[in-house]
Amino acid sequence: MTVKRTGLNQQDERTATRLASHVRSRFGERLVQVVLYGSKARGDSTVESDTDLLLLFKDRPAHDELREVTSFRTELDIEHGTVTTLLVESVDEWRSPVNKATQFYRNVSEQGIEL
Repeated sequence: MTVKRTGLNQQDERTATRLASHVRSRFGERLVQVVLYGSKARGDSTVESDTDLLLLFKDRPAHDELREVTSFRTELDIEHGTVTTLLVESVDEWRSPVNKATQFYRNVSEQGIEL
């Protein structure tokens, strides 16, 4: 992943990379994908833009597991001065016919960048 390709500044890239690495080590094979989406994936972000990450799991993690991930995300955001938004979905939820019919699904599928 490069800053030019994604539109991520150095702090955003550090946060996204460390968060993706943390989630991979925490969940192992339960984690299917980490996808950067939104304005930073398209390269048209502004200084007010947040970093949007889709965490796609085989099965949705338990609430306490997600709480730990969001706590780590908050620590990284404070450390790097970033704002990161997480969308957590199971593969079945993400690929459901109802979800696939949305413009949001199409945008993430077409413009998202796997980390």
